[in-house]
Amino acid sequence: MVWDILASGSGKCRSASGDRGVGPVRIALLALVVALLPLRATAFPLGGDQTVLPAGTEFAEDALARPRELFHSEA
Repeated sequence: MVWDILASGSGKCRSASGDRGVGPVRIALLALVVALLPLRATAFPLGGDQTVLPAGTEFAEDALARPRELFHSEA
């Protein structure tokens, strides 16, 4: 059946089960779901009382400028 359609040159390829494949409605629904996913995303607080980090934790660029480690070659 599939080979007959391909051999006839009609340009419409269907599987032997008659499935039409992915239709434009399914593609539109998938695009809608992908477009709506970021709407539920919220920003994570980096400072204040709502952070997961303990109080006094340096979570900024200053921590990179002032390392706390002391290597043997520096001692």
